[in-house]
Amino acid sequence: MESFKELQEESDIIAIVTPTGDSVILGDSVITKVKVDNILKGECEEYLNIIEPVSLFYENVEEGNLSYVSSINGYNFMKQNKEYIVLLNKANNVDYSDELYVYHNVYLGKFPKAYKDISYKIYDDIDIYKTINSYEQVFNNIEAVNYYKDIYNQIIFEYKIN
Repeated sequence: MESFKELQEESDIIAIVTPTGDSVILGDSVITKVKVDNILKGECEEYLNIIEPVSLFYENVEEGNLSYVSSINGYNFMKQNKEYIVLLNKANNVDYSDELYVYHNVYLGKFPKAYKDISYKIYDDIDIYKTINSYEQVFNNIEAVNYYKDIYNQIIFEYKIN
């Protein structure tokens, strides 16, 4: 796993952002537009498009019947009206009209600015998305939770975020 310093050095942009509510489904991911509230590292526009690594599968697309959701490493969608600390790199080789960004590390690329212990859930295989969709991050063991929280605390300390 990467250290905080490695994440910091290898990320093009570190910023505090808020989702705008504009999202587009793009194959096996969702593109979410965010407003940049504060740039901590790098340079970027006031609004960015971030590829969220979540796939939506519909039973009936016309009726909007969601069949299931698939994500990478317990990632969950950014929630509306919440601020996030994101560690980003510019996406390469993506056929999309606007400039896109990806998390430098899916597992450690998005943190709620106001982290609370109720922001995560440790799950087992019998949980279904409806029971975990309100959490910011989903883990399968306490060691992963502790690692995530450690990186989060280092970001808060380094950039003096309150």
